[in-house]
Amino acid sequence: MQKPLPYASQRQMVMASLDHLGRARDSHIQLSNAEEPTAKHSERLTYDPVGWHNFKFWYSESGEQTGSKQAWLMARGHLVGYQFSGLNDEARNLVPETAWMNSGNYSGMDEGNTASMLYYDNHLDSWLATHPNFRLDYQVTPLYAQDELIPRKVRLAYVGYDDAGKRIQIKVGGGREESGDDDATVVYLDNTSPNATINYADGTATNTVSAAPAAPAASAPAASSSAPVASSESSVAPAAQAPATTNDPTVYVTGGGSSAVYWYGTDSMPANTNKANLVQMPESQAIQQGKRHSMTER
Repeated sequence: MQKPLPYASQRQMVMASLDHLGRARDSHIQLSNAEEPTAKHSERLTYDPVGWHNFKFWYSESGEQTGSKQAWLMARGHLVGYQFSGLNDEARNLVPETAWMNSGNYSGMDEGNTASMLYYDNHLDSWLATHPNFRLDYQVTPLYAQDELIPRKVRLAYVGYDDAGKRIQIKVGGGREESGDDDATVVYLDNTSPNATINYADGTATNTVSAAPAAPAASAPAASSSAPVASSESSVAPAAQAPATTNDPTVYVTGGGSSAVYWYGTDSMPANTNKANLVQMPESQAIQQGKRHSMTER
């Protein structure tokens, strides 16, 4: 059931128990900005949610039916994100999610993709940061079809509370928001990926993008002067190729990496910043550690 938690002046985290198939069913938090976790998100996930499988699939960023890059299809997805809950390897808060729905891209992250949880988590985190005296009520519910092991959709429901306990509607944009119960805003996200067909009953999947043809091997010059010229770039990714990082920029973290925020550049940092003590890392690593983009950098 979609319904905000009653207002409280302290952090609340309520998770439904696993169902008879071992599936996570609902995760719900209410907190202020000061109650967000401060510990780094460094623990490696070891729990495999029911229905968990993973596949390294070909994909095409341009929507073609052949692709030259591969990426992992699935993620062990947190229902309520770590930046709010501080929970990592918690069965009641984990479901198999496509990387596309989880982080907005086949590989790396695209926080502008409104089909992803990353888009809403980041905007809600920013809302908390800019409303330090208010509280966020955030409920995330996987939606299954009968006894299927993989959710077909995930429902997000969020509403604010002011310091007097009055509910406040929150709108983050993106064109997917609907009106829910008790002033909440509701968003439904599809647990799909453009390069795959998923069997939601058992978690297996089929790659709908095939490998681009390999460039022809070099050979002795042909008699004809019109012999084809080999491509200067192989169109087949090596089997052990690392995921592409085009959408995972390098960011800067102050305080030797201890700061809770990160920056895309150094020009907007406060004048007293010790720039000799900056740490560089991929944005995905910073987010994994529970950090967020500085609200003062434009």
